[in-house]
This record gives sequence, structure tokens and C-alpha cells, in this order.
Amino acid sequence: MARPPLTAQQRAELNVTQRRQVIAGLAACITQGSYAATTTRDIAAAARVSKTTLYAHFDDKEDVFAALYEVAADSLLAMVRLADQRAVEAGLPWRARVTADAVAYLDGMVLNPALTRSVLMEGPSTSPRMVVLRRTAIDGFANFITEVGADLAELTPEVRVPRRPLTVAAVGGLREMLLEALDGTHPWDRELIVRSGSEFLVGLLRADPGELS
Repeated sequence: MARPPLTAQQRAELNVTQRRQVIAGLAACITQGSYAATTTRDIAAAARVSKTTLYAHFDDKEDVFAALYEVAADSLLAMVRLADQRAVEAGLPWRARVTADAVAYLDGMVLNPALTRSVLMEGPSTSPRMVVLRRTAIDGFANFITEVGADLAELTPEVRVPRRPLTVAAVGGLREMLLEALDGTHPWDRELIVRSGSEFLVGLLRADPGELS
């Protein structure tokens, strides 16, 4: 007996599931090797779908990578926002709150070092589309720093709201610090990276002494 046709809702749910499988497939391939060496056949195999299914949802390998980049950036920002929310609920002092946010960002970036390295190094150079996605991701974190600064500035005169160029530079600096560790330029030292990143953000938000007089 033939199966009954899928309802519109079932079809939509299947599409979402298949897209997630393909994106996860590419993430698995990058973790085990590299983006450059990965083919659509590899992605389909890792995702346990056919190439026909892959191409039903994505134009090519770069299209899958773009989706993975967006998912990774959104997930990381959500992790940082959750850490910030918990810090607020716990009533942490402003420096401890900023440190909690920095720890969430840095730890989130190194959950999968191979994937992070690929997203940061291969993604931006793939195409103009990836450059736009990179800018969107940086904007998201820069805006978050501004939001936290504005919130803290209302609570204490010790904090200033940093100017836009500084928040963008902060995000770029944290990324470069991680890349330096991930590519083996310096030995991996989580404690040093977290401490340095936290101190950097605290310094960015701390008001100059002259501003407090």
C-alpha cells in the first residue's frame, strides 16, 4: 500500500530536518578534515541523505557553508546572551558580568576548534556573500557589547558605552587571539586566553578616570 502524501506541515518539518542534517554533515566533514577538501558527496554521506536531497535545499557546497556559518554565529551569540542573562539574574558585579560574557564567547568558539578555524579563516575568503555574513556576525557581537555597556552605564558611573569602532575592533581582536592559539602560533592556554579576553572587555567598558570627576 502506498504511503499517503505528506501534509504541508509534515513537508515543512521534513525540509527543516533535512537542512539541519546537511549543515551538520558539513560540520562533521570539516571537523574530520577541512572545508577545502570536502565535496558535496562527502557532505551527503555524512548527513546520510542523497545528493538529490542536498541539492533540493542548497545550490552548492558554498551555500551549505553559508548556512553553517549563520547557524554557528547565531548559536554562539545565543550562548553569550544566555550567560549574560544568568549573570544579571545572579546579581554579579559589572566586572564579573563582563567576564562571564567573555568566558561564554571564548569557550563557545573552542568547542570545536577545527570548525572555528574553518569558519574564521576559510569563510570570509570564499566569496562576497561570505564577507557579508562575516560582517553580519561581527555586527551582532559588536551590538551586544554596546547593549551590555549601555545597561551597565545606567547602573554605575564606572562604565562607559564604547564607540562603535571600538566594539568592532574588540570582536576582531578576540577572534585574532583565538586564531593565534588555534593555528598553533602559541601553545593553547585557556586560562590565559579567558583572562586576557576578560581584561580586554573590562578595559573597553571601564570609564576613564577623568570621566568620573
